[in-house]
Amino acid sequence: MEHHVLPIVRAMVLCEDVLPGPSGSGNVHLLNVFGAIRPRSEPAFPYRLRQLCVFLQLSDAQGHLTGRILARNAGSHTIVFASGEHPIHFVDRLQVKWVVFRLNDCYFPAAGVYWVEFYCAERWLADQTVHLLGV
Repeated sequence: MEHHVLPIVRAMVLCEDVLPGPSGSGNVHLLNVFGAIRPRSEPAFPYRLRQLCVFLQLSDAQGHLTGRILARNAGSHTIVFASGEHPIHFVDRLQVKWVVFRLNDCYFPAAGVYWVEFYCAERWLADQTVHLLGV
């Protein structure tokens, strides 16, 4: 039986997209990092964000794991959208792994504070706050 060790979240960043860096560098570009959204649509809410990327830097884990993203309203704790399960494999505990979740058509029903949460092996490991600003 394979031994599983849950990762430590070194970084969790919300952005519009994650693109590869210069060829062969192994780097990435995080585009339009944000912590707040001001809808420009009329009416402003409910609001659908075309794409939300969650960039994670994980370390100190081992084995085959699964991760997912949940977004919930901070006041009501209601889940407003979620990703599917994403496989994450660590060769050993020295490996630093970058994981990107791309969520499309993200639904925010009203202005307010939302938590974007990372779960691994069904355990909460980290979150970031995003503020949906009113008009």
